[in-house]
Amino acid sequence: MKLDRSLQKEILNVAAENYPSPIFSELYPIEQIVGEDLLVANLKYLEQHNLIEKNSIARSLDGIYSINQVTITHHGMDFLADD
Repeated sequence: MKLDRSLQKEILNVAAENYPSPIFSELYPIEQIVGEDLLVANLKYLEQHNLIEKNSIARSLDGIYSINQVTITHHGMDFLADD
């Protein structure tokens, strides 16, 4: 399974530390550890749950995903605060 709760929490924590600014290069060390496929899958999951802003992940016509700037949403901040 590509979904990893600890990875998702790490992504949200990094995004929260940089809020309201988006993150991009801050994801590079995470990607080096877990790989692009796992990072993209978990970003997509967070996006689908409105914990990060839409369009954080883009998919080209040939099916290749790319990571854009990632910004945590108010839902993501509340999720981390356990509200």
